Amino acid sequence: MFDDVNKFACNAEFRIDSFDGCRLVLIGSFDLCYYHDVEITFTEVSFIRCPTYLREPKFKEAGMTDGGTRFEVKTEEGSFEIVAESAAVAAGKVYHYDRGNQLLPGERIASWVKRSDA
Repeated sequence: MFDDVNKFACNAEFRIDSFDGCRLVLIGSFDLCYYHDVEITFTEVSFIRCPTYLREPKFKEAGMTDGGTRFEVKTEEGSFEIVAESAAVAAGKVYHYDRGNQLLPGERIASWVKRSDA
């Protein structure tokens, strides 16, 4: 599941976008100020030992635990883990600013961006 993400992650940065107590979303890009290209959504999260920002991470499923599947995240800074029931990867350009109607097929504006009325 993480093969394409790991290829993309070379020279990319990831950060935690949201965590609501059971759903954790990581986003990744070469420039997180303006957009992201990858979202990894972990559901039914029972454990997180992970910084909020990750440079060039490598992800892998690392087996089962009592709390679910253990996902390992490796960076130059160390090894981290997330335990969750499942993980899903979504790819596509998501802009962090209003682009009006200048979106190509498969692109979207992040849900938290305030859109202009015009």
